[in-house]
Amino acid sequence: MLNFTKSSINKTVLAIMLLGFLSACGYKTDLRIPTDEELQQIKERNARIKARKEARRLEAKKKQEAKASQTTSKPTN
Repeated sequence: MLNFTKSSINKTVLAIMLLGFLSACGYKTDLRIPTDEELQQIKERNARIKARKEARRLEAKKKQEAKASQTTSKPTN
């Protein structure tokens, strides 16, 4: 008959949990170096993202300036 101690059961459960967590992390494919075409696509995508962020920032700035000019141009009684 097998003699399981509390310590050995805890170690076994911990090992199974650790393996489960590690298998759930990261990509499920082999690591590889991207091709030149893939690098170009990544650069283009990052440039589009940067341009959208900049456009949103400028739009928010214009709205803020318009709001500030409206509050300063209203006469106070």
